[in-house]
Amino acid sequence: MTEENTAPRYYPAKSGAFSGLWSVIDTFTGWPVVVRDVPLDALSREEAIDLADLMNDRDLQAREILKRFE
Repeated sequence: MTEENTAPRYYPAKSGAFSGLWSVIDTFTGWPVVVRDVPLDALSREEAIDLADLMNDRDLQAREILKRFE
């Protein structure tokens, strides 16, 4: 049996472009996430944490749905 990968895909990090602000980073690309052509960058720390949590919850839900079709 294979072990499930439940590591979070998204995480908050200090922005590389905006001093004192935060981003939501995609672990696959290492870049800020882009949603509807808007990069999740230049956020407050709290916004970045909340958005990363929300996106990780949605990612886990999507993985659960895909498992049903395996």
